[in-house]
Formats: sequence, structure tokens, C-alpha cells
Amino acid sequence: MFSSYILYDTVAIEAVYFPRHFTNECADSGGAAATNTTKRYVGRVIPSRGLCVAITEVMEYSASSVRGAAASAWLTVTFGVCVFAPNPGTRLKARIAYQTAAGVYLTMDLFVAIPFLVPAEMLVPGSRFSAAQGFWYLPLDTEDQEGGERSAELGAGPAVAGMGQGSGKDGDGYGSDTLASSALSSTTAAAAAPYNAYMVGAEVIVKVASCTVQSEETVSAAEDADGASGGDSGAIPIMELRGSFVGDALGPMSWFEKDDDA
Repeated sequence: MFSSYILYDTVAIEAVYFPRHFTNECADSGGAAATNTTKRYVGRVIPSRGLCVAITEVMEYSASSVRGAAASAWLTVTFGVCVFAPNPGTRLKARIAYQTAAGVYLTMDLFVAIPFLVPAEMLVPGSRFSAAQGFWYLPLDTEDQEGGERSAELGAGPAVAGMGQGSGKDGDGYGSDTLASSALSSTTAAAAAPYNAYMVGAEVIVKVASCTVQSEETVSAAEDADGASGGDSGAIPIMELRGSFVGDALGPMSWFEKDDDA
């Protein structure tokens, strides 16, 4: 799930980090190099690697040279990084961020901006999408499943189109608890009770199906193509995850708790 790499880069040390006494330059430059390398890498996706979560060590750094209008000191640094890029089959604890007809989107404490989708076909087998209410659910009464499915299909056209365009999300790109609460209180007969609903904010156990990290060349080519088209094509995500709820002990954790209580 976590991997270590050794990288080499050129970083700038702003004048504010210059040592007070230049007799201590060597000791202070190492700390400044670590600080600036951390600011540049931690919390960002490194192409072809993954999400950088820590600078493990500054191994070497060169003598600095001051240049530029800002009078920053530039030096080359060799350093170690710890990156997050889970292998297929890894099980993670996450939370449901929002839902669309395409599936359930997840988020983790470690990141919020990396797309993490459990596609519709990878949800708990038997799961269905209520277009009228805007959430996925798992019917528990097989006798009512057919009626619930027909009711959901009645409003599928406009509702699915709206969900595909991101309706039900708030300003930060993720769904809110309002979506789930209003969906469950809806009087539209879309999801036939009894059922287990996929609730926004609920904790889940998910198995990683794939982790894709684009190369720097791919990202640059996509940005060039986007610029040539006037910016209408949209930027590709540097990193994205796909998950699965197919298997034992996968899916919303509250469902397991209900089973244990029973």
C-alpha cells in the first residue's frame, strides 16, 4: 500500500530560510532543503509513483547558488519519499462521499481530491439505484425487488441525467448528508422497503480493484490537448482508484453491525 522511492530534484530556498550566521550554513541548508522539499511534494501526486505522504530523508544536497529576482538559493537534493499507491486486492477503510448512477464515490482521511469510484457493477451484488431518491440500496425482501425496480425505472431518465452532471454535490465536489436524508424521506416509491441504503458519510470496507497513476508524459500530453481545444475537454486525473464491494466483509460497515446484533 505504501512504497518508498529515492528522487532527485532542484529546489529553491527562499531568503527567509537563509541562515542568520553563514558559519552554520551547512547545517541550516539541510533543514531548509527538507522544509522546501516537503512543501513541494507532500500531499501531491508524483507522476508514475503515487500520493506523496512524507519525505523520509534528505540524503544529499549540493552547494547552493543565489539567483533570480527573489534572490532564492537553488540547490539539488537527493531525498526519499513515502507514497500511497495501494495494490489491487488491498482492503481499505473509507467513507461514502457521494453517489451517482455510475456508482458510489469514496473518500479517505488521507486524501479528498483523488477520484475513488466503486462502479455500479462492483457494488454488493443485488444493489440497485433509486433515480428518484438519488442513492444506491440493497433490497432485503426479494418479493418486493421487482416492484421497486420498476418504480425506479419510471424516473430514471431525467434523474440519472441530473446525477451524471453532479447534482447532489456541494461546493467542494462531494455529496452532503442532506442528499441521503432527503432521499430516505422521499415519498416517491422508488426503493421498496425493507432495504439497506448506501448512506453518504457511512464508513465502508472496500477492496482496491485498480490504482492508476499517470506518467508525466501522459499528463503533459493531456494538458497540451486540453489547451489546443480551448480547455473544453477537461483535465485527466493524475491518480485514480477503483474499488469493489464484491466479496466477504465488504461494503458499508453498518450492515455488518446489524448482522452481528441479529
